[in-house]
Amino acid sequence: MIEAVYIPSENINDCWNLVDQHISNALERSGNHYNSSDIEDKCAKGEMQLWIGWDNTKPKDDAHYATCVTEIIVRPNSKTFSIFIMTGRNMKDWVHNLDKLAEFAKSRNCTHFEAVARPGWERVLKRFNFKKTHVYLERKL
Repeated sequence: MIEAVYIPSENINDCWNLVDQHISNALERSGNHYNSSDIEDKCAKGEMQLWIGWDNTKPKDDAHYATCVTEIIVRPNSKTFSIFIMTGRNMKDWVHNLDKLAEFAKSRNCTHFEAVARPGWERVLKRFNFKKTHVYLERKL
């Protein structure tokens, strides 16, 4: 079974080669506002959190299924756990880990859980009680 594994900030550099391409591809699809090295730095500083979807029953070369980067955003009236990147293969086999991420968020006293995502995620996240409240639109200048 694929489980979400939280990578502590002190271990980011040890596993970055495993997630670098996933993160680079996701950043490219979302407008190149960051480079992978920017995200690596934020995770290493503890400003963002890195999660890996991993299947211990598979050989090491085939065990990595997903990469997720989250961020805790403190606002005046809320503390929000935000999915910044969530990507991988065979999503139906690891998306159940959203509940584990929600528990992590609660343990950090977050009051909200958000995801700004491509349109296809709306259908997936609905079963995890996410509701469409906004649409994020962007225009390049």
